[in-house]
Amino acid sequence: MIGSTFVVVGTALTLLLGAHSSVIMVGIFTFVVGIGMGLTAVPTLIAAQSSAEFTERGAVTGVNMFARSLGSAVGVAICGAIINSRTAVTPDGTPAGPGLMAALHIVFGLLVFVAVVLAVLAVLMPADHPRRQPARTSQPDEAATTA
Repeated sequence: MIGSTFVVVGTALTLLLGAHSSVIMVGIFTFVVGIGMGLTAVPTLIAAQSSAEFTERGAVTGVNMFARSLGSAVGVAICGAIINSRTAVTPDGTPAGPGLMAALHIVFGLLVFVAVVLAVLAVLMPADHPRRQPARTSQPDEAATTA
């Protein structure tokens, strides 16, 4: 929950950025998002692993990492498409000012929305999941039966 809070706060702070924001301000805001992502990445992986049988943990880990990579790729594509559709480009290929800032604020707003949805989903996760124990065979110890 702490990590989710950092992500929501960090993405909300990015809405304060403007054309004249300093690089230090951008760095601080994205650092807050990074702290939040770091604090959420491992616990979500552990939650996924602990909900699966021991023999399935490798597959669960692989699917988790694949879903993160796929989500990152799709997210970057969507955000890039939003920025490209709303930004005018000069003849030398650089984006023109006001359109870029408007597009970035749309993207930052989308990121805040996604962060809030993820925080709500984190709150709705069950706090305790009964651990699955592998079935144990109750075979008597041979040494105990022969003695």
